[in-house]
Amino acid sequence: MSANDNTSANHTDKATTSTSLAFSSLIPDVILDAVESTGLWSDSRIYPLNSYENRVYQVGIEDSAPVIAKFYRPERWTEAQILEEHATLLKLKADDVPVVAPLEFEGKSLFNHKGLFSACRQDWLGNTLKPII
Repeated sequence: MSANDNTSANHTDKATTSTSLAFSSLIPDVILDAVESTGLWSDSRIYPLNSYENRVYQVGIEDSAPVIAKFYRPERWTEAQILEEHATLLKLKADDVPVVAPLEFEGKSLFNHKGLFSACRQDWLGNTLKPII
């Protein structure tokens, strides 16, 4: 391993650590800034939701229903993987399949705020299942 290889590895480790720290210490200001970067205007209400892998919050929106903001865990999902998931969900929604697709703003569904990927979607409480006869 050359000295340049070691420097490159250290730089990657520092960037990884920085992103991981940002993820583990998401604060309300960062959450609100990320949501508002989409063009939505928050009313500053934030409610954390359960999620095993990611950070997910219900965020109140001025004069509208709240949205769900999802912050993807760094190094767990690549941008390409997330965009593939979004494309699939948007296609299913367009085909009238009842899914919760990400919201699009100016044709984008995935955002990078302070090094963290995030997306918003409408809140959907679910449906009563219809009996199968």
